[in-house]
Amino acid sequence: MNCYPYGPDDQRTLHNVNSRTNDPGIDLNPYLNFLLDINTDFPVVPNSSCPLPPSSSFVSNVSRQYSQATIESINSLPPYPNGPTCSIPQSKSYNSSQYGQPTKLGCQIENGTLERLDRLETKLAKIVETVAQSCASRKTGRSQSQTQSKETSDEEASQVCSPLQPKKRPTKNEFSSYADEEPKLPKEKPRLSASKSSQLRQDIERLRKKKPPKLIPPANFENEDVSSECDYEVTKPDSKEDAEQSLRKEITSLNQQLQNEKERQKNLEGELERASRELQAINSELNTIKSERKEKDERLGKLQSDLVEACREKKETEQCVHTYKKLSSRLTCKLEKAQLREQQLKANLSVKEAALEQLSCLQKENECLQSEIRRLNTPTVTKQRSSIQPTETDQAAVRKAVDCALKKATSKFTKFHNEEVCKLEKNLTEAQKTIEELQCQLQQTLERKESLANRLKVSCNQMEANLTTFRSQENLKERRVQELSAELNQSKSRVEEVSKQKDEEIQKLQKTVQDLQKECGRMEQMKETIASLHSENVDLQGLKQTVTELQSRLRCLEQERDLMRSQLEQTKSENCCLKRQVDQLESGPNANRDQRQIDNNTREELEKIKKELTAQMEAVRAKDKSIEDLQDTIQKLKRAMECTSKSSSPDYEHLKRRNRELEEVLERLEDRKEELKCQLASTETQLLESNKAHQIINAKWKEKSAYISRMQTNLATQQARFEVREEELRQERDEALEKVQSLERKLEEVSVRSRETKQTEMQKLRCKYEEQLAKKEAASKCSEQAYRKMEQRVQELTSELASQKKQLCGKFNRLGKFLQEFDAD
Repeated sequence: MNCYPYGPDDQRTLHNVNSRTNDPGIDLNPYLNFLLDINTDFPVVPNSSCPLPPSSSFVSNVSRQYSQATIESINSLPPYPNGPTCSIPQSKSYNSSQYGQPTKLGCQIENGTLERLDRLETKLAKIVETVAQSCASRKTGRSQSQTQSKETSDEEASQVCSPLQPKKRPTKNEFSSYADEEPKLPKEKPRLSASKSSQLRQDIERLRKKKPPKLIPPANFENEDVSSECDYEVTKPDSKEDAEQSLRKEITSLNQQLQNEKERQKNLEGELERASRELQAINSELNTIKSERKEKDERLGKLQSDLVEACREKKETEQCVHTYKKLSSRLTCKLEKAQLREQQLKANLSVKEAALEQLSCLQKENECLQSEIRRLNTPTVTKQRSSIQPTETDQAAVRKAVDCALKKATSKFTKFHNEEVCKLEKNLTEAQKTIEELQCQLQQTLERKESLANRLKVSCNQMEANLTTFRSQENLKERRVQELSAELNQSKSRVEEVSKQKDEEIQKLQKTVQDLQKECGRMEQMKETIASLHSENVDLQGLKQTVTELQSRLRCLEQERDLMRSQLEQTKSENCCLKRQVDQLESGPNANRDQRQIDNNTREELEKIKKELTAQMEAVRAKDKSIEDLQDTIQKLKRAMECTSKSSSPDYEHLKRRNRELEEVLERLEDRKEELKCQLASTETQLLESNKAHQIINAKWKEKSAYISRMQTNLATQQARFEVREEELRQERDEALEKVQSLERKLEEVSVRSRETKQTEMQKLRCKYEEQLAKKEAASKCSEQAYRKMEQRVQELTSELASQKKQLCGKFNRLGKFLQEFDAD
C-alpha cells in the first residue's frame, strides 16, 4: 500500500521531503509524533486537493505549545551568573566533545543548563502522563460526540498566536468534538503582540494562494467502489469567499438535517413517554388492586384466626367434658368398690355375730355344767376339800384363758373395723373433693361457653358488618383479578414485546443519528485539519530560528570550555612541580618506581575521565566535584611541602590516604558513567519508536480519504431508512392505543360480573355462619343437659352415702353396746 500522502501526478518524485530522514512526508518532531500515535487509533488524513481557510490544527497547536512551554519555562528560570542570557531551550542530544575543559564558572553555567533540562524533562513526563490518562478516558467515551459552530478565520489566527496549553490528540469517535472547540488559554500567560499576529496572518494568506499537491489514493482498496470514488480530483474554487460560502452552505444544510432529525427524535420520545405513562397508570391501578387484595386477605386471615381460636376453645371444652365423664366413671367405679366393701363388712359382721352366739351358747353350757358340778359336789364338800381346791383353780384358769381370747378377738375386730371406717371416711372425703372440683370445673366451662358464645355472637355480628362493607369490594376485585389475570398477562407480554421493539428501534435510530453527527463533525474537522497543515510550515520555520539561536548559545559554551581547558593545564603544571618535589624527598629506587606506576595509573584514569566528559554532557557535575577535590588536595599538598623539612614520613602516609580517596572518587565516576550510558540507550530507543510512529501516521493518512467518501453515501441511505422506520413506528403506536382501549372496556365488564358473583358468595357465607351458630347452640344445650344429669347422679350418690353412713353408725353403736355388755358379763 502507498503510505505517502503527497505526490505529483506522475507518482515518481514526491514533494515535501522530510529534512531529517530524507523520506517523503511531513517533517515534525519525532517525540511529538510518538505521543500522537499513542493517543490516536485513526490519525487524520490530509485532503490536500481541497484548499480551505487555515485553522488551529492539533499538530500545529501541540508543536507550538511545546516550543512556547519550553521557552517560557527557561525564561522563568534565573539567568546565568556571568554569562550570556538566552531564553531558548537547550536541545537534549547535542555532543559535548566539541568543547574543551570546563572552568569553575563554565561548570556552574553547565550545571544551570542541566538543571533546566531536568526540569523540562519532568514537565514532559507530566505531559505524557496526562496524555496517557486522556487516552484511557477517551476509549471509554468514544460514543459521545459534540458538534459546534465553526469560527471565523480571524479568530483562528488569533488562536494560533495565543500561547496554548498542551492539547491531547483526539480519537476517531471524539474527532468531531475537538474540531469546533477553541483552545483553552492559561490565565497567567499573556497574548502575543499585534505585529506578530499580523505577520502570521500574512503567512496564512500566502499559504492559501499556493497550489496544494495532489492526493495520491492508496494502491490497494478492499472496496472497488471506494477506489473509483477516490480517483477524482477536487477542483479548486475560484476564490476564498466562494470556498467559505460553499462550506457555510454545507454546514447549514447539515445543521438543518440534524435539527430535523432531533425534532423527529423528540416527537418519537414524546409518543413513547405518553405510552409509558399509560402503562404506568395501568400498573399503578393493578398495584392498588393488589394492595387492597392484600389488605382484605389480611383481614380474612385475622377472621380465620379468630375462628380457629373459637374451634380450639370448643375442643378444649369438649376435652373438659370428656375428662368430666372419665372422672364420673371413676367415681362410679369407686362407689361400686365401696359398696362391695360394705357387703364384705356385713358378711364379716354376720360371721362375728354367729361366733358370738356360739360363745354365748358355750358360756351357757359352762354355766350349766358348773351348776351341776356344784350340785353334785355339795354333799362331799367337807370330805373332799383337798380335791375341791384344784377344781377352783382350774375354773379360774379357764376363765382367764377365755377372757384373754375374747379380749384379743375384740381388739382385732375393733382395729379392723376402725381401719375400714377410716378408709371409708377418706374415700368419702376424696369423693366430696372430686365432686366439688368437678362442680367448679363445670361452672368454669359453662362460663367459658357463655363467654365464647357471646364472643362468637359479637364476632359474627362484626363479620356480617365487615362483610357487608368491605367484603363486597374484596370479592369483586378478587374475581376481577382472577378473571383478568390471564388477559392482563397476555396484554403485558404483548406490550412488553412492542415496547422492546420500539426501544430497540429507537436505540438504532439514535445510534444512526449519533453516527451521522460524528461523521459530519469528522468531515468538518478533516477539512480544518487539512487547512491547518499548511499553517504548520510556518511553525516549522519558527522552530528553525530557535535552532539557530541554540547554535549561537552552544558557541558561547565552547568558549567557556576553552577557558576551562587552560585552567586545567595550569593545574597540571602545578601538579608536575609538586610531584618532582615529592620524588626528590622520597628515598630509594623502589619507592620512585611505585610512585611512577601510581602516577601513570592516575594519568591513564584521568585521560579516560576526560574522554568520558567529552562524550557525555551529563557527567560534568560529577567531574566538577572531582576537580574541586583535586584543588583541595593540591592545597593540602602545598601545605605538606612546607612541612616536609619537619617530617617526611607522615606526609607520605597522608599522600597514600589521599590516593585511596581519589580511587574511590574514580569508582563513583565510573558508576555514574554506566548510568548515563543506560539513559542514552533508553533515549535512543524512544527516538526509534517515535520514528516508527511517524511512519505509521503517514500510512494512516490514506484511510481517511476513503472514509469520507463512504460517509457521504451513507448519509442519504440512512435518512431514507429513518423516514420509513418513523412511519412504521407511528402505525404500531396507533395499534397499541386501540388495544389498550379494548382492554379497558373488558376490565369494566369483568368488574360488573365480579360484583354480582361476590354478592351471591356473601349470601352463601351468611347461611353458613347461621348454620354454624345453630349447631353451636344445640351443642351447648346438650352439654347443659349432660351437666344436669351429672348433678342428679351426684346428689343420688351423696344421699346413698349418707344412708350408708347412718346404717354403719347404728351397727357400730350396737357392736359397742354388745361389747360393753360382754365385758360386763
